[in-house]
Amino acid sequence: MVKFSVVIPVKNEWFLIPTTLPTWFSLDPVDLVLCFDKPAHAKTVETVKAVTKKYNREEQTKIIEVARNPEYLFHQAWVRRSGFREAACDVILTGDIDQSVNRNCLKAVSLVGHNNIGLVSLQKFYMPKNIAQFYRTVVGTSFRLLSNLSAGHRFTGFTGLYAFYRPFWIETELEEEAKKIVSSKVWLSKENDTLPDMYVTGEDVFLRDKIATKYNVILLSTIGAVSWRPDPVHHSAFAKRNKAILASRKGRSTLGAFIYSVLNAYPDYFQIFIKERS
Repeated sequence: MVKFSVVIPVKNEWFLIPTTLPTWFSLDPVDLVLCFDKPAHAKTVETVKAVTKKYNREEQTKIIEVARNPEYLFHQAWVRRSGFREAACDVILTGDIDQSVNRNCLKAVSLVGHNNIGLVSLQKFYMPKNIAQFYRTVVGTSFRLLSNLSAGHRFTGFTGLYAFYRPFWIETELEEEAKKIVSSKVWLSKENDTLPDMYVTGEDVFLRDKIATKYNVILLSTIGAVSWRPDPVHHSAFAKRNKAILASRKGRSTLGAFIYSVLNAYPDYFQIFIKERS
């Protein structure tokens, strides 16, 4: 059995922790690093400690508080990477505290660090809250699974639930570059010329892309977790707007935007895309 660490950023999700944290314990990692903003949300910390004690995982669980680092434009990038450095093992599994994981994650853990494989991610199923979200979840999950199967289980897509090999990450991602990651929210709030030489992307996508410059990256067909929150891109009007604007500015084709809009039942997405393109 491969020894591995788990690293999870946590904010104020105390109400989810009694459901989700035990599933991470069930994978039996060497250690589990929970990364809080400093100061940590008191009720969430109390809940973590209670659940940890209940499942007799106090020795395995480490809580760290991460102060803001002014050198990092994207705080989440700094928080998660602080956890990576605190982990006991070089094989690291990471995701979010709103996810209930299953033992499919162990397949990803077993692959990284061998045969030139640097990172392996797993499918996630977002728990829908209404009929519209159910439709989008089913369509999105089915599309990713079919794409992955058609590529012979070596489709280089990505989700935010992944295992990676720390030495490969350290080798390929320069810290000075990671400091320049900005969220789409920040980027869209400013004129483009005020943010030169920045990387507008998800902090985990950035890590994946850097590892992929030298090592293989894999997306497995298996579902590794259920998220108890809906897909943020499907749930938040602001996130949907950002996605459409970024797609337009990054050169997505009009046909591709139209297909995405139809498949996800987002007429506003295509309207925003066209408005931004014009």
